[in-house]
Amino acid sequence: MSPALRVRLAKAQTVIDAYCQTTKHRSPEEALIDLLADLMHWTDGNGLDFQKALDHAQFHHHAEVQP
Repeated sequence: MSPALRVRLAKAQTVIDAYCQTTKHRSPEEALIDLLADLMHWTDGNGLDFQKALDHAQFHHHAEVQP
């Protein structure tokens, strides 16, 4: 794993850990699911398109993990 991807992983872990503490979730998977749902509500409330953002993120992810 590249150093840049290690940094991204660490940032994501920090977010999931904080969300677990804030919501009292016991598992990171539960926290991820609720965080994604909350982000869907956030995009709705801010006039943004969650699916479009997710598609764009998936494109970036795919490009970043290619050798």
